[in-house]
Amino acid sequence: MEPGLPLLHGRTLGLLGVGNVGSRVAKRAKAFDMQVLGVRRDKDAGVEHVDSMYGTDDLHSVLAKSDYVLLAMPLTRDTEQFFGKSEIDAMKPSAFFINVARGTLVAEKPLHDALISGRLRGFAADVWWWYENAMPATCYNGTMSRLGVHKLPNVLCSGDQASNADDVLERNLAYGTQNLVEFFGGQVVKNEVSLDLGY
Repeated sequence: MEPGLPLLHGRTLGLLGVGNVGSRVAKRAKAFDMQVLGVRRDKDAGVEHVDSMYGTDDLHSVLAKSDYVLLAMPLTRDTEQFFGKSEIDAMKPSAFFINVARGTLVAEKPLHDALISGRLRGFAADVWWWYENAMPATCYNGTMSRLGVHKLPNVLCSGDQASNADDVLERNLAYGTQNLVEFFGGQVVKNEVSLDLGY
């Protein structure tokens, strides 16, 4: 018998990266009565709407408990290809994997293999891989999968269109203006980018 449509209510969300985006996802997940398990570098920094926070050393145990795994971490030198075969193998075969961060955080081949073999129930993304040796180089925006991940029947995909929504440009200009006012006013810049962390 074919499995039914998956529920969110009462399911567990493993949230990898609990910053600005991840914390907003956690808030919405709680509206569906989901249990939210967060994974971040600083596990002692609690976040509202996250039931339990874990460090990166606990990643595989969180993956094993999660019905949905959402990747919302930044792409840095340390996180490129972060999510690979061992992480996929730690997940439940019934789990769904969602990437709203950057495509190259995920190793493409192990994901493709898991999706076609049934090792992973499904994948959704609005971010894709970029290939430095592409002509022209796909660079930061990415392109659909060379392996055809985006064509698989258990994959939901779209292009990253978050910047194409009402008021996004105005909001970004307001953030930039606020940063300038805070910086030149000698205040702490709230939306500061750390050159050490890379985000």
